Amino acid sequence: AANKTNEKQTTKPEDSPEQIKQEQIRVILTALLEKIAVPVPELLLRRETEQQLHHFAHQLEHLKMTMEDFLQKSGQTMEQLQQDYATRSLGGLQVELLLGAIIAKENIKVSESEVVELLETRLANVPEEKREYLKAREAQYAHATLLKQKALDHLLNL
Repeated sequence: AANKTNEKQTTKPEDSPEQIKQEQIRVILTALLEKIAVPVPELLLRRETEQQLHHFAHQLEHLKMTMEDFLQKSGQTMEQLQQDYATRSLGGLQVELLLGAIIAKENIKVSESEVVELLETRLANVPEEKREYLKAREAQYAHATLLKQKALDHLLNL
């Protein structure tokens, strides 16, 4: 983008091209979100926060920890943890909504062959008997992923 922000990039000489690209995307998205108000409906934010906390609780279960154990070890209250997750959820939702607006405004499209190619790559190591089921289940996700990637590439090429 022609309009650079004062935010420091945290890339290092040993970073891979993919790491450098991810850092550039982070800087661009941060700058856009600082300049553009992206309202997120309260209900959407609340549901996303609840979903993220639920997922975190499951991760803790796999580690044989309870939420209370985590809160005690981290020195946080449940309210602080909820606020932290609400902040993260808000940022993620704002990025999703921003990318959706870019996809619509720039009329970004994904072809069926691009979706098939991504699915073939992702499912290359999946046994054949499970592949067709997963292709059907993952097609919408693959389509959305490709749209977002094209929107991000569009931002990088401005």
